[in-house]
Amino acid sequence: TTTGTQTYPGPTTLNCNLTSSGGAITVTGATTLGAAAVAIDATNGGGTATGANITLGGAVTGTGPTILALDGGTGGAVSVTGAVTNVASFNVGNADTLAATGANDFANVNITTQSTANLNDINALNFGATGSNIGTNLVLTTGGAVTQGLGAVVVGGTTDINSGGFDTVLAQTTNNFVGAVTVTNASLVTLNNGANNLNIAGINTAGAIDLDGGVVNIGGAVTGNGIDILGAGVTGTGNIDVSAAGTNAVISTTSGTGTINHTGTINAGTKDIQVSSTVTNAAITLGALTG
Repeated sequence: TTTGTQTYPGPTTLNCNLTSSGGAITVTGATTLGAAAVAIDATNGGGTATGANITLGGAVTGTGPTILALDGGTGGAVSVTGAVTNVASFNVGNADTLAATGANDFANVNITTQSTANLNDINALNFGATGSNIGTNLVLTTGGAVTQGLGAVVVGGTTDINSGGFDTVLAQTTNNFVGAVTVTNASLVTLNNGANNLNIAGINTAGAIDLDGGVVNIGGAVTGNGIDILGAGVTGTGNIDVSAAGTNAVISTTSGTGTINHTGTINAGTKDIQVSSTVTNAAITLGALTG
């Protein structure tokens, strides 16, 4: 453990942990994780909560699969510019910001940041059981399905997901996407925001869309092969297009005021549009219906 900075300029094999008490930790060359679990911690186990920057400038390769844990504290930026591979679990215990945008191949991620998180995975990515809490905005790009275990995904700002033509399924009721959510290039989309309001900025998928939350607001264009919206209310001005062959459009409310006030255009093609509320005297207002 050191209080000053640590810099490793060449290829580095980590058979143990790297720890500092608020000193920046930088590995500029390729990193091999020689142990089954490796931690890089700039907070000395939380003793210096603000931490410091952690920078991994080269490729990071596990010998395991390996567990890699990074903790930059509340003030440290965690930056991983090389590809992270053969790592079963990529855990960021805390960081001000996280950027891991190389050709990574994470199996599971558990992330806590005070601010933004920007992640790229060339295959599928699963949010793990520990849960993830991103302080502001999440940008996630994958070449495979985006899923989650039992842990909640909490995003304090906007969420932008491109799942590379694969499924995006974030279905835990403990999730909380506070800002607007955009999902592009997905084969199907399932989003559950529990009792929290869900604001959709846009969804583009070739498959079905399933949205569940408090008040679900359709703020931008939504295109898919059938849609099922369930919430305490449904609002918005964004157009909904589910005219491709497939399932119907179902909009329903079961709690709260039950109000449905969606004034955007709904294009269901030849399929049915089913709108209902189990809340007594719930007001229902729809915009143009085309097909």
